[in-house]
Amino acid sequence: LGRNYNTREPPPGVDRWFINGGGNYVNPSFVSASPGVEPSDVRFDNCTASDGSPSNCYSTSVIGNISISWIRHRVTSDSKTRPFFAYISLKAPHIQDGPGFPLAIPAPWYQNASVRQRAPRTPNYNVSCPDHHWLVRQQPPLTALESFKVDE
Repeated sequence: LGRNYNTREPPPGVDRWFINGGGNYVNPSFVSASPGVEPSDVRFDNCTASDGSPSNCYSTSVIGNISISWIRHRVTSDSKTRPFFAYISLKAPHIQDGPGFPLAIPAPWYQNASVRQRAPRTPNYNVSCPDHHWLVRQQPPLTALESFKVDE
């Protein structure tokens, strides 16, 4: 349950498949499948908040709610005596793909949770690392604009 980049088909032994390839944070699309059932596309774009008002469907919440529902079904069904394993993989924390400056997209209810807070600036903040692994070594320090955007 969650994300998978490799296939739309569930691997052998998997009896519930609900995945996306990373997708969007808000109003995400998933592929749902079970043994013997053709995979189908599922889109979440009509969620409601706990007070019943319309709300954006946030990927992490959708995956969490589907996972909780599946686990509850498993422990209350005829198969409750059989052991099960739930692999739940969430999208967060990542940046949203697309044009412009890459920004992390928080859940709507956390949108203003860190307003006017500044990321810590430890002695290692924004330094180049010529003696590190080549993947780290090739990263240049942040520009002034990028450094400013860290705190948005």
